[in-house]
Amino acid sequence: MPTSTASGRRYDSSGRRDQARIRRAAALDACLALFLERGFAATTMNAVAERAGVSAELLYKAIGPKAALAKAVWDATRTGDDEPLTEGFVPREISAAVGIQAKLETYAGLVTSVNERLAPLAAVLMDGGADAAQVVAETDAERLTGLRTFACHLAAEGLLSPDADPLTVADAWWALTGPHLFARLTSDRGWPVPQYQHWLATVLELSAK
Repeated sequence: MPTSTASGRRYDSSGRRDQARIRRAAALDACLALFLERGFAATTMNAVAERAGVSAELLYKAIGPKAALAKAVWDATRTGDDEPLTEGFVPREISAAVGIQAKLETYAGLVTSVNERLAPLAAVLMDGGADAAQVVAETDAERLTGLRTFACHLAAEGLLSPDADPLTVADAWWALTGPHLFARLTSDRGWPVPQYQHWLATVLELSAK
């Protein structure tokens, strides 16, 4: 958008914002690659900056320390882009689905897609020490917020069992939907991804009763 300078000259800052987005995306891509190659502890901010082609000072100013960078990488990996996340809302696909079975099948599909992207990064952070544990705790809390919103949405539509407490249901779903369990079942136990998705939809529905 064109703006005026103190001298009265006008310039278009959109190109500068585009360059900032490109540099940020390069930094997030470089950080993810280094995390997967070296682990969290062995990845330094200088190494990320060097691979991304930016200065470490710019990286600190634009994103923050390594824990903040890891959280930004997590968010971008989770959504597939670097757009800001909005927690505590029900995705459009779920709202449009009719009936609890359809809603939970849709939700299980979304969770499966997200976990396929997040599972390798989640494994790195689980072994990353205190700073990485802080990121894991933050992402777990965000996931619980989303699940509470979802469970309350279902309760408001009369789709949960009358005896079911939405917050208790959300706690159970929180335990079932993380990337670590996805990795245990698909990587450790060899489940095909479609089998995991079907299982998840089934147990989500059972725990809602």
